[in-house]
Amino acid sequence: MRIPYGFNLTGSGALEIKESTAGVVRSIFNYYMAGASLLLCSATNCG
Repeated sequence: MRIPYGFNLTGSGALEIKESTAGVVRSIFNYYMAGASLLLCSATNCG
């Protein structure tokens, strides 16, 4: 299983938020919800 960026795998196999990268993930999500493309996100460093 590939672990998504921004998450850790717990001993029981559940995913938990990795707080050190949570800000980046939230920024990407917010840009997406605002209608931005990945190219725009890349150009602005997502935060």
